[in-house]
Amino acid sequence: MSEQEKQKKSNRDLLLILLLLPLGVCLMFAAGQAAIELAASWTLNADMGSGLNPDVEFANRNDPSFIEPILSGILTQPAWAGVYLTPDAVIPGEDGQPVVAPPLPDQPSPQPPAQPSSSPPTSVPTSNPTPVIAPTTVVVVPPTQPPGPKPTTEPPPPEPDVEVDLRITKNDGQSSYTAGSTVVYSVVVTNIGANAVSGATISDNLPSQVASWDWICTSVTNASGCNAVAGSASNFTDTVNIQSGGSIEYTVNAYIKGGAKRKLVNTASVSVPSGYTDTNSGNNSATDTDTLTVVIPSADLVITKTAGSANYIPGGGITFTIEVTNSDSGNPGNASGFNITDNVPAAITGLTVSCAVTGTASCGTNNTSGNSVSFTGASINWGVGNRITITLSGTVASGASGTISNTANIVIPSGAPFTDPNGSNNSSGVTVNPAVSFFCTLSGGSITVPNGGCFLVRGVINPSHNGHLYTITNTHATSSLTFTWNGLGENQTSGTCGSQNTTLGSGNTLNNIAVQKVSIFGLEFTTLTIGNSSGGPIIINVTESVWDTGGCS
Repeated sequence: MSEQEKQKKSNRDLLLILLLLPLGVCLMFAAGQAAIELAASWTLNADMGSGLNPDVEFANRNDPSFIEPILSGILTQPAWAGVYLTPDAVIPGEDGQPVVAPPLPDQPSPQPPAQPSSSPPTSVPTSNPTPVIAPTTVVVVPPTQPPGPKPTTEPPPPEPDVEVDLRITKNDGQSSYTAGSTVVYSVVVTNIGANAVSGATISDNLPSQVASWDWICTSVTNASGCNAVAGSASNFTDTVNIQSGGSIEYTVNAYIKGGAKRKLVNTASVSVPSGYTDTNSGNNSATDTDTLTVVIPSADLVITKTAGSANYIPGGGITFTIEVTNSDSGNPGNASGFNITDNVPAAITGLTVSCAVTGTASCGTNNTSGNSVSFTGASINWGVGNRITITLSGTVASGASGTISNTANIVIPSGAPFTDPNGSNNSSGVTVNPAVSFFCTLSGGSITVPNGGCFLVRGVINPSHNGHLYTITNTHATSSLTFTWNGLGENQTSGTCGSQNTTLGSGNTLNNIAVQKVSIFGLEFTTLTIGNSSGGPIIINVTESVWDTGGCS
């Protein structure tokens, strides 16, 4: 082959290369684009020890030294040679040991493509060389663990509870109590811990023996929230704030029921709210126990019996009243379960009995039968305004004579819930006498005076006389008589006339009593009343004369 032919062949080869080279580049670009579109989805593990959030840092990073992620679909082994996404990142190795990514290698500056010479070359290569890209080392470190969920922000740990130590005490200073009394407690809550507490709760349940109670704030030191109550019949609660070393003291007045029974047990407690821990729960409650002491009350009962009249008329009516009281200030106790009795004499017939009360009292049960008056289970509270009143009504027998007496009694049974320190006033009697309802008869110088007495009525013979003079001798051996008249006294014949009375003992003589005359329906009389309470008739001697000198002024 001649030199000219060789030159032509070399020119054709060079032209062919220049034509095929752009075509090859285009085919490579098209193949790469197809690989990207047809490649499966590839997820890059973002947790590569760099501490960066790829969703945030990669989208907003403007640092020119930062290497942006590269789609895996276009990374072939030659193209991803020596490339690390983040320089100096700590990456887990295949053996589990950390690997530090090396810095990016220096990249050569891109060179402009060679331009074909317009002049023929001076030498022609002996073979047709193919352009080759220099090989580089490919380092790919796969993740050792599958990608996990995105990191989340953990909530901060809770604050620890504040440690406090609250102590409560309760005491009434006694070991026993009585029904109907008042028990006084002292309740003290103290913060003996190092920290203050807000919202502590104090509670105390009302015992069954207590009718009501008062909670009084006696002392508050370095504390607040003490709330007093008065006359409460409910459980007690209070919410307070106490500084370290502070305290609250309550005085509790517990009013015990009158029928209280069994032991009186009362517990007060204190508790802390949420956010606090009481380091010593053993002093968070306090209990006070009192034993019931049965005290028998003392009541001084007084019974009084009176008659509607001091005298009776046979065949006429008669009334008695029985009254029971309990008002002795020295023995202010209530009385219950006692009986009232009264045996009425047979001379009184047709007896009726009724009972009424005033204030706080009860007649009990009326068990009266005939003339045997009986009330059982009566009661009366202490106090001036409390009273039991029993009324007895009947008729005096027509043949009755002499005095009629009977006695009412208070009977306290054994085992009664009270004592009476004074039994002397637990009975009361009354006596009634026959009324002076008939005339005395002067016969043979003597008068028989019946039991109860009589009237001696004498007419004035001469209207000019002042009246009559009487001399009377009591011949009875033991009894006395009473005399009542209007006129002058013994052995007086003139002076000021008026109501006169005297007592004539047994065997004694009343001399010259002047009895003034009175005018009744135009007639003139003298009247002398003689009383006899001996229980039987008495005979007296009487001398009568005309009173015609002196007179009344």
